Amino acid sequence: MSLGSEWFDYPMGPGLRHVLSLPLEQEEPTQAVDQKRHEAFREALRQELPKTYPLSKDEAVTLITELTQMDLCDLCLDLAAEHSDMDFSQEFMALLSLGAAAMREGETQDAVSYLERAHSLEPYELSVINNLVLIYEHLQNHDQLSQWLDIGLAKSPNEPLYWEAYARLLMEQKPIEEVAKQLQSRSAELEAYAGYTLAADLLSPGDGMLLAEFLEKAYQSGLRTSEFLVEYTGALGMSGDFEKVKTILWEAQTLGSLGSLPWRLTIHLAQAHAALEEFDKALSLLEGVMKDPDVPEKVLAEIEELKTSLLN
Repeated sequence: MSLGSEWFDYPMGPGLRHVLSLPLEQEEPTQAVDQKRHEAFREALRQELPKTYPLSKDEAVTLITELTQMDLCDLCLDLAAEHSDMDFSQEFMALLSLGAAAMREGETQDAVSYLERAHSLEPYELSVINNLVLIYEHLQNHDQLSQWLDIGLAKSPNEPLYWEAYARLLMEQKPIEEVAKQLQSRSAELEAYAGYTLAADLLSPGDGMLLAEFLEKAYQSGLRTSEFLVEYTGALGMSGDFEKVKTILWEAQTLGSLGSLPWRLTIHLAQAHAALEEFDKALSLLEGVMKDPDVPEKVLAEIEELKTSLLN
């Protein structure tokens, strides 16, 4: 291989480094990877990568995946074409990556073919379903879009991508009020909450009271997942119903639906106590959240600001 030394520190996966006979240990980058450098690397690789062919099947599968992840989709498809004698029909990652690459390159029929084969191997993999929804919406193929939305919602009933695509599909045929009603009805059928959230946002964006009113329907139906309670108590906080936030989360703890509160719900409970001027309880809860190793740094900084405001 004669890939120039200026590319030795370029971020790439171990499979590509191996095929190019580069040290597997990634060097510390000396230059930022801006669009200009990315395109220069693409052209260098376009010249050098074919010199490594033919690849083994394992190498080809690995490079198809890595090239797609690196947004070198044209090179990924070129590689697959050069190895057209290889059977990737049982290689999920190759099919998923080829589908994503073809989709980005605008080769939608090839993308559908790859992705549907990937779905047959891993029917619960949402990334495949997501891409098929996006493709069929782009093609305005409403029958196929509806089919894949049904599949997606059955597997992930609160996935925003599916609900937003479903709402856009409905809005081509119905007024916004009817769309909102149908979103709520479908949410009830699926025992989901995302349709209620989207319905409220379509009717009155940022209206915490309407959102809380719609989510109350999901709560009354028995929905108690932590993700839903984060959404519901957030809406209650927006509408100023802090006593209800306390009641909902007390029930979640004492009646056993959650046990100990996840950190997001603990923050909502602390905010409710703070709004009701129960500052000691709020501070105690926030101190506990700060000891949780799963809390992101950005959230910890926001908690510090909240604590400071409560102490002043």
